[in-house]
Amino acid sequence: MATTDRNARDLLELLDHRAAAGGARYVRLDSRARCTGELTAAELARRSRGLAARLAPLLPAGAGPYVPIVARDPLFFVEAFFGVLRAGLVPVPAPAAPHTHRGHARRLAGIVEVSGPHVVVADTPQTAAVPELTGLAVLLPEGDTPAPPAACPGRVGGDPDAAAYVQYTSGSLGAPKPVVLGHRHVLAQLAQAAQAFEETAESVSVGWVPLSHDMGLVTAVLRPLWSGYTSVLIDPFDFVRDPALWPRAMTDWRATHTSAPDFGYALCARKVPEGAGPYDLTRVRVARSAGEPVRAATMRAFAERFREAGFDHAAFAPSYGMAEATLTVTTCPPRRPPGIRELSAAALRKGSVEAPAGPEDVQEAVSCGPPLRDTRVEILDPDTGEVLGPDTVGEVWIAGPQVAVPLGCGHLVGQVAGHRTGDLGFTDGTELYLLGRAKERFQLAGENFYSVELEAAVAAADSRIRPGRTAVFAARPPGGEDRSVPVVLAECRAGAETEMDEATARSLARSVVSALGRGMGLPVSVVWLVPAGTLPVTTSGKIRRGSCRDAFEENAMPAIHRYGQGQ
Repeated sequence: MATTDRNARDLLELLDHRAAAGGARYVRLDSRARCTGELTAAELARRSRGLAARLAPLLPAGAGPYVPIVARDPLFFVEAFFGVLRAGLVPVPAPAAPHTHRGHARRLAGIVEVSGPHVVVADTPQTAAVPELTGLAVLLPEGDTPAPPAACPGRVGGDPDAAAYVQYTSGSLGAPKPVVLGHRHVLAQLAQAAQAFEETAESVSVGWVPLSHDMGLVTAVLRPLWSGYTSVLIDPFDFVRDPALWPRAMTDWRATHTSAPDFGYALCARKVPEGAGPYDLTRVRVARSAGEPVRAATMRAFAERFREAGFDHAAFAPSYGMAEATLTVTTCPPRRPPGIRELSAAALRKGSVEAPAGPEDVQEAVSCGPPLRDTRVEILDPDTGEVLGPDTVGEVWIAGPQVAVPLGCGHLVGQVAGHRTGDLGFTDGTELYLLGRAKERFQLAGENFYSVELEAAVAAADSRIRPGRTAVFAARPPGGEDRSVPVVLAECRAGAETEMDEATARSLARSVVSALGRGMGLPVSVVWLVPAGTLPVTTSGKIRRGSCRDAFEENAMPAIHRYGQGQ
């Protein structure tokens, strides 16, 4: 990468340097993995000026700086993102299809309420017509817009401390929260990632994660711009309909890098049929897995499914991060098999890291690697805030140049202000092992249970249960006793409900109770089997456990069968 790029003070300077030096290209694929458009850095710089010139007249005097971007077309999203910045405003990535997805509409409504925009940039009139955007000025694409003759007024002007964009958290545990990231944070992250993931101008990334999410924005838009490589973009809705698009695109474009949450790898391993292809994944050096707990079983399944395609299990790079850290905090280095430890499930429930007592006591923990350059990770006692030693479960605390800590809001460890993440895990002295979020943990009889681990066990209990569409939490049964009990909500696969009579459904529920009792030590007394598509999810596909709990306690969720209390 050219030295001038490393000296960029903000994202616009990065873009302009990259446009002058060459490199960086964005490629859009359709639902059959065919290229339907490309955008180079030079074209992006020119088009961003044109969009900024059209945007300025839509803003009244005294208008706020925040501009939501609602664009399913990835090339227009990239143009809009830098066009908003070029106008001296702050882009706010928003869900791409609010008119067809209830979760997207809810998220968009929250973004509009918090950011108070006067204008939105959208890629279609249909997108712009949703009720959440009523009363806002809308800027739509305008063909091949020429650049204005002079630099657009209001440009950021190289201030590294200015806001680069507002990233909203996923909202899996409540309402999405805004995180304001400065140019300084983002540029620091891009430099860290280029080193950690060994990215060069010859790299090629292929991804399908929505660009409105931190993983999609950073891995598919910003990191390619920093190192000057090609980014191939798959529509996330196309991927969910046909997971084979991902390995097909990685084959066609000779991908070296990709990034996705655990469920994406699991979906591919499960849904891409044997005999499909042929695929060639021999060039994939980094397959980053993050955004939700990384499962050893998922990595094994994906590696085995694509073993004949030349995929190397050592390419997996389990990572840990969050929007408050721009994206990545820790990661396993490339070409090193992911670290997996077999631990005592019973001891983990008591907050201790110990060897398993026997085969039935094994719980696998996947290393998320060491911290990135100039990044610090500590494990704190959740109650006292004191730093804990290795192999002790506590709350993850992070600090680094990529971490946005609002003034006066950081938690001091020594003299360093950092961010208490609300995530639970431990270190081995060097690498981080993540167990789950504090809000996803509940206690029963003095033992700790983590929803994500329990939900995986529910999905594995029977093939009629939809993987990734289960929720386990503690709640008060509707109309029942005034104490919380463990509750399981499980979606059945589409069509399975029509094949179930009462006895079959009861047997399925009992298999769930047995799986959690024997395998996880959790005595479950309530299981609701619900139709496919019932459980509320975030726009990235994560279960909204808080909403699930509310619907359960209010008896407001349709069910195929209700087993135990709360019937």
